[in-house]
Amino acid sequence: MKYFLILLVLALIASSCGFYKYVWFISIGYGAAVALIGAGFLVLFSGNLTAGTVLQCVLFIAYGCRLPRSQNRVPSQDERRSERE
Repeated sequence: MKYFLILLVLALIASSCGFYKYVWFISIGYGAAVALIGAGFLVLFSGNLTAGTVLQCVLFIAYGCRLPRSQNRVPSQDERRSERE
C-alpha cells in the first residue's frame, strides 16, 4: 500500500500543472504522470526488476515524454491550408 501511495503522489504532482491551465491536465499532466510512474517503478523496485520490467519502465518514460510534444504540436502551413479547403 505504501508503494501505491507514493506512485499516486507522483502522478498527482505531475498532473498538477493543470492548475495553471486546465487543458494541461489532459495533455502535459497525463504525459508527465506516465513518465514519472515509470521512473518511480524503477526507483522503488530497483532490487527486484527483471530485464522485461526495466524495458517496460523505460517505455513508459519514453511514451510519457512523447505525449505532450505530440498533443501541443503546431500544424504546418500545408495542414492549415488543407483544413481551410
